[in-house]
Amino acid sequence: MAKNTATRSGPTKTNEETAMLPAAETSMERMFTYECTECSSRIEAAHRPPMCESCGGEMQNISISREQ
Repeated sequence: MAKNTATRSGPTKTNEETAMLPAAETSMERMFTYECTECSSRIEAAHRPPMCESCGGEMQNISISREQ
């Protein structure tokens, strides 16, 4: 069995550089809280789910932005 000897080329990014990258370029996505308009079930997800897994109702983003 062959070992994977591939290495990452190019300079690595510092914490300061990573903090200034757009969200798509960082490893963590922002999580939002969504609530079903029918049954009030809540979930946390990075993207709006198409429908509530419990009842099939519409999901609404109820997160409050921390940015001012």
